Amino acid sequence: MHSSRQNYAATLDASGLHCPQPIINCKAMLALLDEGEILYMIATDRDALREIRQLVRHTGNRLCGYHFIDGKHHFQIEKRSPRPRRRLSPHSTPVQADISGCLHFGFRLLHRLLSLSPAQIQTIEGN
Repeated sequence: MHSSRQNYAATLDASGLHCPQPIINCKAMLALLDEGEILYMIATDRDALREIRQLVRHTGNRLCGYHFIDGKHHFQIEKRSPRPRRRLSPHSTPVQADISGCLHFGFRLLHRLLSLSPAQIQTIEGN
């Protein structure tokens, strides 16, 4: 995997960055690539693998390689053409779609909040 980094169209080192910054940087870098080009990304965030898998699933890009070496996640992500937007069922309204998206965001936020330690919660409340 490390033998030929020159085969990658771009390299992104997101080491030391915490969620959501590695994902934001990855999306921005992928937006600059042409279809078929590969981004080599390194991240140390503990949720990086889950977040990158979710990103490629939602964007239609492809995770074509992954290794965890010396505490770092190493990703190879192939840029693909954008996935067509999911069509709403004829029985759903735009309001229902918005509510569904809000609920999904709310559940993800709740999950993150529940994983915080008491010290982290005090830090947030203090700001």
